[in-house]
Amino acid sequence: MHLNLSNFKAQHFKNIAPCELRFCNGFNCFTGKNGSGKTNLLDAIYYLSIGKSNFSVKDQQLIQNGKAFFRLAAQYNKAKNTDLLAVEMAYHQNKTKKVTCNGEAIKRIKQHLGTIPVLLVAPDDIELIKGYSNYRRRTIDKVLCQSNPTYLNQLALYQQVLQHRNHHLKNCKRQPDYTLLESYNYKLAPAANAIYEIRKTFFANIEAHYKATYNNISGNKEAASFQYTSDLLQNDYATLLKNCLKDDVFAQRTTTGVHKDDVLFLINNAPAKNFGSQGQQKNVLIAFKLACARYMQQQQQKSPILLLDDIFDKLDGLRVEALLNLLQQEDYGQIFITDTEMDRMQFVLNGVSSKKKFFTVDDGEVREF
Repeated sequence: MHLNLSNFKAQHFKNIAPCELRFCNGFNCFTGKNGSGKTNLLDAIYYLSIGKSNFSVKDQQLIQNGKAFFRLAAQYNKAKNTDLLAVEMAYHQNKTKKVTCNGEAIKRIKQHLGTIPVLLVAPDDIELIKGYSNYRRRTIDKVLCQSNPTYLNQLALYQQVLQHRNHHLKNCKRQPDYTLLESYNYKLAPAANAIYEIRKTFFANIEAHYKATYNNISGNKEAASFQYTSDLLQNDYATLLKNCLKDDVFAQRTTTGVHKDDVLFLINNAPAKNFGSQGQQKNVLIAFKLACARYMQQQQQKSPILLLDDIFDKLDGLRVEALLNLLQQEDYGQIFITDTEMDRMQFVLNGVSSKKKFFTVDDGEVREF
């Protein structure tokens, strides 16, 4: 099943001018110069699903300069356009955020996660291949938290207890309260084991689709793979915590656990971050994100809304054509794309038979083309 964003309203969100837009259930394309507001528009759509910006900024910073609030509202069609889902999110300066779904107030945003699955591919996501492990874990968490309530709850518990444990280790002057540490370990171990099992299953689930998607986009020019690494591959977490206690006290932090998990992307068995070209790295990013989209679809029985920001950068014409054919043939659902050039956008989508809508964005003003 596809969940399609049909009607969208924005008021005082970043630099976006007040607007009311109608989208199609195929490709919705936004073009404009860099800094015009295209990415902010995608971020607004993302916000309606996740309840926060993709760019790790506070709600206060999302309010347009000189304004006191922002408001986003949208209607989503499901079940062949016969059933509507209405979502509204607003934030006023120094006030609590207001979130409603079909007129019913949502007190905690975690209750909303997964209702409207979304997946964003942005230029900064190249850090998934080239950057630090925390970026890769955060990317995976965004997928799994939308797809699995158990994962969301266990991750929140793990992070909370880990923070308390690390605070004690840092401030105990290497003379810890071992009874207190044992109580932390008692809570951490089952949460870590649950997170590890879900992550391990996730990577096993997406592996075949990831490889096939990469091959499809690249024209079978090289072999792509990945390796998931975790301290828990060798032992359960309770045992690891016991074995690493002296190291933890000396380092004044928890040195082992799922907060150290990582994934290494390979091209022809060599690290993509070191030996992959820019085009190959972009292929890895897209293939991984599309594999995540397919996983989310399988888990929730509804396709995530795909937000593709500046997707054509670093891709040659053949790879662009292969990507668009893939998006259409495998029916990934509703897609939003940004680019700097309208002519290029129209040209590359010329062969796509799915519904299409084009918009221009100029200094925050959004107009249908």
